[in-house]
Amino acid sequence: PAAIEPLLDLMIAFAEQLKAAHDSPEHHSIFVFKNAIETGKVTFTEMIMAGAFILFAGYETTTSVLSNCFVHLANHPKLLHDLKSNPDKIEDFIEESLRYYTPVGRFLRRAKKDVEISGTIIPKGGIVILMPGAANTDPDKFENGCTFDINRNNNRQHLSFGKGVHFCIGAPLARMQVTLALRALIHRATSLHMDQTRPLKMVTDRDNGILRFESLRVKVD
Repeated sequence: PAAIEPLLDLMIAFAEQLKAAHDSPEHHSIFVFKNAIETGKVTFTEMIMAGAFILFAGYETTTSVLSNCFVHLANHPKLLHDLKSNPDKIEDFIEESLRYYTPVGRFLRRAKKDVEISGTIIPKGGIVILMPGAANTDPDKFENGCTFDINRNNNRQHLSFGKGVHFCIGAPLARMQVTLALRALIHRATSLHMDQTRPLKMVTDRDNGILRFESLRVKVD
């Protein structure tokens, strides 16, 4: 609820930018947006909501991944030491963190047609709650899926970035940001400690299953 006002401000700012650049043919991205609107592929309102959502979603999810990685390293000092000695394993650590601590645990989707899954008919127009967090521990896909293991040979097959046409367009950027941040942290840190004076509090006011800490303080030695 506290995020509604700033999110609306973001949408208004995005709308103003679209409107101001609407007649600027040299602005390629705006030209693409304008063409999509004029051909009826999307409405102006949908464009505003999508733009604001992409910016907001990119911040929220990357924050979630980093906070979960920091806490895991603080709670597993041996793993921090191992990654410091073998930085090539940092990317494996990130992928396993994405799988194990799925940043966004659920999504809503609307069926475009009747679909049958395991004998159940999902009618056209029906709303479905997808649970990628559950899929990421599917025992048919991940052996001992509820165990954190950076040596897992298929940890990149998680669904934390979605799949198919819904695959996150910001996945490469998110991976790069998290990798750079963790490489810098692991390079300089000999140990991590949680601030014991501030108890960890999970985010509880999101409606999409965000898995991260509301606030986090880590001491780096």
